[in-house]
Order: sequence, then structure tokens, then C-alpha cells
Amino acid sequence: MRINLLGRFELQDDHGRALPQPGPKRRALLAALALDLGRTVPAERLAALLWGGAPPATARSALQGHVTGVRRLLVAAADGAPPAGSIPEDPDGLHLVTRDAGYALLGHPDAVDVHRFERLCAAAQGEPATAGGLLRTALALWRGPALDGCGSARLAAEAGPRLTAARWRAVERLAVEALARRGEGNGLMPDAVGELRTLVAAEPWRGSAVTLLARCLERALASGELSPGPVEFTGCAGELARLDAAAATADGRPLLLTGPVGVGKTGLACAWADRRADLFPDGRHTVDLRGEDGAAAVTPAAALAVLLRGLGADEGELPDGTAERAALLGRLTSGRRLLLLLDDAGSAEQVEPLLPGHPEVLVLVTGRAERLTADLVARQGAVPLPLGAPAPTEAVRLLAAVAGAGRVVAGRGVDREPEAAAQLVALCDQLPLAVGLMGARLANGGGSVVALAEELARARTAGSDGVAAAVEVGWRALPAEAGRVLALTGLVPGAVLDAHDVAALGGVPVPRACELLAALVSARLVERTGPGRFDRPGPVRRYAAELAAGLPAGERAAALGRLLGRWAETAEAAAGATAWFRRARPALAALAGAGAAHALDAEVWRLAHACGPLHYLDGAHLEEWEQLARDGLAAAERLGDRAARLRLRTDLGLALVSRKRFTEAAAVAARAVAEAEGVDDTAVRDQCLTALAGTLAASGRGYAAIAVLERVVASCEARGDAGSTARALDRLAHCLHRVGEAERGLAHTDRALALVHGSPDDPLQGTLRFSRAEALRVLGRTEEALTASRAALAAAEQHGDTRLTLLTLDFNGALLAELGRPEEAAHCRRRALALHTAEGRPDPALERRLAALEE
Repeated sequence: MRINLLGRFELQDDHGRALPQPGPKRRALLAALALDLGRTVPAERLAALLWGGAPPATARSALQGHVTGVRRLLVAAADGAPPAGSIPEDPDGLHLVTRDAGYALLGHPDAVDVHRFERLCAAAQGEPATAGGLLRTALALWRGPALDGCGSARLAAEAGPRLTAARWRAVERLAVEALARRGEGNGLMPDAVGELRTLVAAEPWRGSAVTLLARCLERALASGELSPGPVEFTGCAGELARLDAAAATADGRPLLLTGPVGVGKTGLACAWADRRADLFPDGRHTVDLRGEDGAAAVTPAAALAVLLRGLGADEGELPDGTAERAALLGRLTSGRRLLLLLDDAGSAEQVEPLLPGHPEVLVLVTGRAERLTADLVARQGAVPLPLGAPAPTEAVRLLAAVAGAGRVVAGRGVDREPEAAAQLVALCDQLPLAVGLMGARLANGGGSVVALAEELARARTAGSDGVAAAVEVGWRALPAEAGRVLALTGLVPGAVLDAHDVAALGGVPVPRACELLAALVSARLVERTGPGRFDRPGPVRRYAAELAAGLPAGERAAALGRLLGRWAETAEAAAGATAWFRRARPALAALAGAGAAHALDAEVWRLAHACGPLHYLDGAHLEEWEQLARDGLAAAERLGDRAARLRLRTDLGLALVSRKRFTEAAAVAARAVAEAEGVDDTAVRDQCLTALAGTLAASGRGYAAIAVLERVVASCEARGDAGSTARALDRLAHCLHRVGEAERGLAHTDRALALVHGSPDDPLQGTLRFSRAEALRVLGRTEEALTASRAALAAAEQHGDTRLTLLTLDFNGALLAELGRPEEAAHCRRRALALHTAEGRPDPALERRLAALEE
């Protein structure tokens, strides 16, 4: 059987014949399991998807009934001998199995069109010669909106945007392949044009797609691959070739792709980088410098941190100074064939520290010519590649394509008002982003071309450009509530938002926020960037910030307070906090600073403290954690809240230890321990003292830490708090290990395990078993240590603790190597390395340990 989700939900037999549709609950069950083919989906998640987040009391038994029904359906589809055309790798089809507290659908990935699509796209990345054909085959799988009729609106809302974004990326890659294969007779161009027209109709604000459509049409019309139709473009399509030629002769000099805002620099740079990935076998690293955002632009030091992390530098050993980081960048890139894409640069001073100066490393910079060219050409020998706006005739055709070629608007069509259309695109400076916004306005019933040109002319004040005026015209056409919400998003610079964020900012229910977001997306002022996620193009983001600055201070403070509270609640929640944190993290410091400026100190310290554990688990972006902890501490001090101050001082100590700034960490911890006696809440005090002892121990103050923890253990026992006692005993055991008293430490670990024995779901189970393994190894009891460490690994995987999973896998590898079992040791470390890679955090030290085992 085959399950098709890229369009209307559909089941087929292996001949391609449609099978009867099950009911909506069983369609939802099949769709959810098929999306996670081969992986266990918890029963609780399935119930939430089947019943829209509000499962009834009988959900578990009802879910089991639906599972039984789906199993019968799968068996019926597999009855009889495997027909011709069945999937050879799995002739028995799909199987639904029970695993732990959930279910999994097993079978060959090609039995689900989503996975076949993803496989083909991945294959295209690694097969340049056949990439176009693979992408064309992948895109042919799409039949309409993803997950249409799947039986679960929640699943469609969660997964649909992600799948759609992958589709549009494949469309743009197909277009790049078609443009790159001039004269090869591959027949890609008509398909590329058709797919691009679908994309531009759905997302006319997408400048990269609009530019690619213009180039593809110009090429196709010139070569005869398409006959002229109602939409034609003229103009130069040689930018990719210019980049090819410049890259071939760069010899360590940066390439400068310059042009005005909205001309499509980023889209062109990314398209070229995708097409020429073969030139950079050691990878591509991108930094959005946000040079157009003024004070919010990324500093060279922060940009270097992004690059160094991507190149595998130890997060805790990143030097503080910009010059030192630049030197480390030079060392890490030496001898490696890399592409560094520095997007939206604001000045030569922002770029120069990021130039490693190696001939094998290509640096491609995008930005405005007047801010970059003179200095970088003079000082660095940069190669300027100016990107101009389309010709007026091409811009008019772009306007018609976005609005709908020949579409009648208020009784007249774009192609029937040539003078007004020419005036309108001239007012847009022929820039694709602005022209696309105006085309979208026409497509949404924005009146005649003449009327829109008059409106845009009024918006173009002295000194303003076409993009800024087009954004303003788009905003003014919004309903009042949607316009207000867009303005309030300007309070959160650079953040990707979701409906809950917008609801908090606007003080409206989430369903209403969804409606407002739909209006903003329809107006092309907000774009979907992933499942349930939304952002604004750079010019819209900056315009929203200007609007926000003009709002009354009380309204700004109230909106920020609601959003800070919403983010703190999310960070404190056990479920989903990690995924949220990865999205929100880049904006946390800016949001905390904005909150402090509006005297929202209670909200600021709460958010900073709630994000501490998430930063710790993330293990990266440690500078941001330190700054957030300092912001939270300052807020707590302004409030005079002793308990909050203790919490944030504890967080700051942990952040400093993570950065290996041990002297500062010890000083912060010692001060916090001294101040802790003034905190009346003994539970908060003991929790903080336990963490502070860990900071002291990591900073080389082991006996001071032991003294603190002995006090904490006594306090927790007096309160009868078994869980806190176990945590304190665990930290005490670690401290004893550090000072060479592993036997005493093991005894404390065993006491802690006895306290949590009746709580198998307590995440502390894994930590304690790992502590026990460490002690046993020190004591020379290696086989016992391996048994304990394997138990720790099982607990870590059960609770989804990635950090502990990585620790135990590497530790198991060390133990197995000591026991003379190198193949098993290498297997453990390969698993750890794969998990590091999946998390986007390479570990060169682990790679070296694995290589040593495999020699």
C-alpha cells in the first residue's frame, strides 16, 4: 500500500489504484504515523492529533480501537501475492506495531510520498549531474496543499508549512538547475517555469522566486523552450555565470554582491551557493549580519562566534576578544575548501574581522554598495559584483505575473493600463520586492493600476525609496487590528513569531491571532518560515520597528509584558520548551533589554531564570546565556527580591563555568552562598545552594562545595523532601569524586538511588546511574561501571535527555576501549557523533577519539 500526503490524503494499492478512504480519525492516525515512518509516536501525541488537543476520557481505548482498524486495513491491502510494481525492498507492505507507550508504522520510505520526496531532494544535492531530473520527479509527487483532508487540522497546521517550505526550496533549486544547463537539451525549463509560476502565485512577496521566474522566462523565450505567452520577461540573466567566473579567480579575495534593498541579493547568493556546492566540499557557513538594522546589527564578535561554532570550536573556549576570535577563525579554516556567506553586511568594519584570508576559502558578501565597495576594494582587494534592478519592461511583466497576467482589476487589467503600470514600477524603482508587494495588492483587489500608482506616489516622500513606500502602502491597506498587530511585532527585533506570540502581543485570543496572521500573510507583509512560524522581510521588520516606536509607552509596555510572560511560561513548561527555545533564543537578550527599558523587571528576571536550564541543555551560545543572566540579575536587584537575586546569581555562576571563566564563577558563587541565608524560602535556597556548590567544585573549590552540600542535605532531610535530598546527594558525590574520595561518593550515590527507587520516571535516575558509573571507574571496577553506564544511557534515552545521552555514549566508548573491545567502543562513539551532527554541533574532539579507535 502507498500513503500519499502531498495533496489530498490518498491511499493506493501497489498498482496505483485508489483504495477506499477510512474515516477522519483513522486518516489522521495513518498520516501522523506515516510522517514519522519508522519512529515511535507516543499515544498521547496521537490522541492530541486525533481529537484536536482535547481528547476525551475514553481516548486511550478509542485510540486502540482505531489502531486495530488501521491494522485490518493494512492487512487487507497486503492480501494475496505481491502484485507487480510492489516495492521490492519491502514486498509485505506497511505494518503498524506497538512500541513502549506509543505506536510506529514500519515499511519502506517510498511507500509514503513525503519520504520519497525528501529522499529525491537529498539525492539531488549529492548528484549534480542528475539533480534536475531528481527534483522534477520529486515535485511531480505534489498534487495540492500538503495533508489536505488528512483528518487532523492540528497535524496539517503543524506539518503542512514545513512540507510546503521544502517544496518551494525544491522549486527554486530546479530553476537554478535549469538555468545552469544552457543548451544541454534537458527539458527542465518548462517544468521550472510552471513550478515557479505556482510558487509566485502562492507567495508573490518571495523575491528570490520572482527573480528566478524572470530569468527562466527570459531564457526559455530566447531559446524557444517556451512560446511567448501573456507573461514575458526581458533582461540579463547572467548573474550566476558572473559569480562562477569571479569565484574561479577570487584567490582569497571576498566577492561583493551589492545592490539596493529588495533587488534579490540574498536569493541569488543562496541559489548560486546551492548550485556550486561541489566547489566547497568542507561546507558552507552563513551569517545574517543584519547590517540594515542599525543598532540591532550583529557585531563582528557575535558573527565570529556563529562561524566558530559551525566550524566545531569548543563553545567553552571561545576567546572573548574580536581579534582573538578572528585569529581562531583563520586557524580553523586553514586548508579547508569552504564558503562563508556573509549576508546583509552594513559596513566594511563589520566584515573585515570575518575574512580568514585563505585562497581556498571563498567569502561571498551581500550588502549595499555605498556601505561596502570602496573600503573593501581598497583594503581587501574585494571583487565587486553589482546587481541592478530589472529593466522597466521586465518589471512591468513581473507586476503582471504577480497580479495575474491579464487579470481584470476594477474593470481594467495590468496589461490594459501600460502607462500606469510603467509609472507604478518606476515608483517601485523596478525592485522585485516592491513590485511584488504592489502586484499582491492588485491581486487582492487593491483597485486599478492607476489608483495604486497615485497612492504609491503620495507615499514616496523626499528621500524615501520604492521598497519603503511599497511597505507603507501595504500596511495602510490593512484592517486596523491587523495593522496594530504588525506594529507590535516591531517590539521583537529579528524574532520568528507564532500565533501564541502574536496573541500575547495583541492581547487577543489565539484563534483571533491566527486570523490576523492570515490577513498579514495575504498582504505579503508577513511570511511563513516553518510549521506555525512567521517572520517579516527585512524592510517590513524595520518599518514595524518604526511603527512600534511611535506607539504610546503604556501600550508598548503592556504588550511586552504579555509577551515576556508568555515566553517565561513556555520556557518553564516541560513539553516543547526545547523546540521553542531554539526558535526564540536569538531574540531573548533583545527582549530582556526592551523589558528592562519599560520597567518590566519582574517579567525580565522570570524569563531569564526560566531560560537558564534550556541554555544549559543547549550547550551553545554561552555568551548569550551570560548576558541574559546578568540582565535578569540586574532586574532582580532593582526589585529588591532576595530569592530572585539568588536564583539569577546561581544562573550566572553556571553560565560562567560553562564558559570556563572559573575565577569569576567562584566569586559569584561565593557571594551567592553568603547571601543565601537571607532567603526565607528554604526550598529555593537549597535548590540554589546545590547548584552553587557545583559551580564552586567546577572552579576548583571542592572542599567549599562539600561543606555547602552537607548543609543542604541536612536541610532537605529535615524538610522531608526526598527528591531534593537525592539531588543534593548526587552533587555531593560528584564533589567527593573530584577530591579523590570516590568510595564516599559512591555511598552517597547509592543513598540517592534508594530515595528515587520508587520513581522510575524521575529524570534523576539517569544522572545518578551515570554518577555511579563514574565512581566505579575511578575505583577500578570497570565491568560494573559499564553496567551502570548502560543503565544511565537507557534512562537518558527514555527521558529524551540529549546531553546525558551524549555523555554516556562517549563514556561507554571509553570503558569498552579500556576493556579491550574496540569495535563496540567505536560503535558507541559513532552513535554519539551522529547525535552531535543531528543536533548541529560537531565535536572535533570526539571525532579524534573515534579516529584513534578505528586506526
